[in-house]
Amino acid sequence: MNRKTAGLLRIGFAVLCMTALTVPAFARLPENDPEWQDILQLQAEYGVGPLAAQSGRVARPAAIPDIFGPGAVLTVGNVFMKCTNYGFDGNPFTNVSSDPSGQWPGASAVEYLNLLGIGVGGVNPFANDPLAVRRVSLTTEWRPATLDAEDRMYRSYDGIVNGTRFINDDGDSDPATGDGLYDEDFLDGRDNDGDGRIDEDFGALGQQMYTCVMRDDTQQAIQAAAAERHVPLGLECRKSDWAYSIPGFTDFNVIQYDFYNRSGHTIDSLMVAFRTDMDCGPIEKSNYFSDDFNLPQYPQGDFIIETKSTDLRLQPASDRPQVNDAAVTLACARTTRSACRAGPSRTTTATRTRRRVWAPSC
Repeated sequence: MNRKTAGLLRIGFAVLCMTALTVPAFARLPENDPEWQDILQLQAEYGVGPLAAQSGRVARPAAIPDIFGPGAVLTVGNVFMKCTNYGFDGNPFTNVSSDPSGQWPGASAVEYLNLLGIGVGGVNPFANDPLAVRRVSLTTEWRPATLDAEDRMYRSYDGIVNGTRFINDDGDSDPATGDGLYDEDFLDGRDNDGDGRIDEDFGALGQQMYTCVMRDDTQQAIQAAAAERHVPLGLECRKSDWAYSIPGFTDFNVIQYDFYNRSGHTIDSLMVAFRTDMDCGPIEKSNYFSDDFNLPQYPQGDFIIETKSTDLRLQPASDRPQVNDAAVTLACARTTRSACRAGPSRTTTATRTRRRVWAPSC
C-alpha cells in the first residue's frame, strides 16, 4: 500500500443473508469475548447504557459509536441488518439496543447474523518496536474518525439531491486535465474535494444507504483497556451499506469498504479479513444460537492461490524496505480462499479475494 496512491483498497462486499424487530434482552457474546469487554468499557467511557445513571454524565461526545439505542438499520429489502461505525455490522450488544442484527425475511424475528467485523493486517517496515511491525486492526478497534458531530452515520438513497451517480452534480473539474469530477465527495459531512462545499457530489446506491468514516488510530482505540495494546496501522475506512427494494434484489445487502493509508509511510503486505459469527435461529428461543456447528462432511479449509506476476496487486520488492524475518518475494504473492458451511441453520459462507457471499443453501 503506497502513499502515492493514497493506499486505496476497494472491496465490493455482497451479503446474501436472512433476518426483526424483537430481540432478547441479553448479549449473544460471551463475557470473556474481547468485543463484550469493550462494550462494558464504552458504557463507562460515554456514560450510556446501564452505567449512565452511575456515571452521572450529561454532556457526551456527539459521535460515539452508533451501537446504542435505535440506530442505522437497512429495512427496505427482505434483509433487516444493523449498520454501525464501530468496525462491524450486526447487533451483538442486545442489552443496549433492540435493533435487528441480520434478520430474514424482513421482520420475521429469525436471525442469521450476530457479528460481521472487519480486520485489516499489515507490516510496518519502519516500526522501531519489533512488536509493532506486524499488527491487525480488528472490529472495535475501528471507531468514528473524531468525536465531532460530523463523524456519524449518514443516510441517503438513489435519487437524493447531490447523490446522483455518474453525474457531475457540482460542476467541479480536475485542474490538471480539465475533465469533470464525478461522485468525488463521499457522504460524511466533510469537504473531501477541497471546493469549500460539503457532500455536494456523492454517489448514492439502492433505496436505502448508510455511510460512515472510521479510523484505526483514534485516541479512544489506542487508550482502550485491553489485554493486548492496540497499535494502529494508520488507516481510514469509508464504509457504505445499502439495500434494494427492487424485486429480485431484496434478499441481499451490499457492504463496501474503501481503505486509505493515512500513516504517512508505506504499509506492506496488507490483508483484509472478516470475523463472522452467524448465530442462526428464531429469537423467541432464548438459546437459539447454541445449536450452530460445522458440518464435517462438507469440504472446508484454506486454499492458497499464487498471484500472477502480471497482477498489479503484487508489489515490486524494490518499492519497499526489507523486513528482516520476512521473505521479500512472498509479500502480496498469495491469496487465501476459504470455504465453510454452518450446521442446522443451513447457511453457506464463501470467502474470495474481494467478496463474501451469504445465502441460504438448498
